[in-house]
Amino acid sequence: MRFFKLPSKYIIAGLLTNALSFAIYSVFIYIDTFSSPVTAYQTSAILVLPVSFYLNRVWVFESVNHRMNEFFKFSAIYAISIFAGSMVLTVVRKSLTNPYFAQFISMAIIGASTFLIHWLWTFKKTHQHVG
Repeated sequence: MRFFKLPSKYIIAGLLTNALSFAIYSVFIYIDTFSSPVTAYQTSAILVLPVSFYLNRVWVFESVNHRMNEFFKFSAIYAISIFAGSMVLTVVRKSLTNPYFAQFISMAIIGASTFLIHWLWTFKKTHQHVG
């Protein structure tokens, strides 16, 4: 049962953080804050980092490991995912004219891969509770 619970919680946390990121992205696009949808994506993703880390650490992975070590790992993977998401968004935008749908596709692709990395590395269980 635990096998299905973890990805389900990750999906819920991802939906919440991606909804927040998408809302910020949409505001940037709507008010034409940035000249590029990629810049709007990168900025919105950076603004959501603390929320994403907290939800993943506390609720999804229920980690008791060293917080700062996990934050650095999480931030590194997050930065790589922003770069990868930017690349995916750039490629998808060449085929789609709708920047909102292009961002949605980018978020879905990147989200699946980051789950595995966070599960296997960032929040890997190193401490066991006794009793």
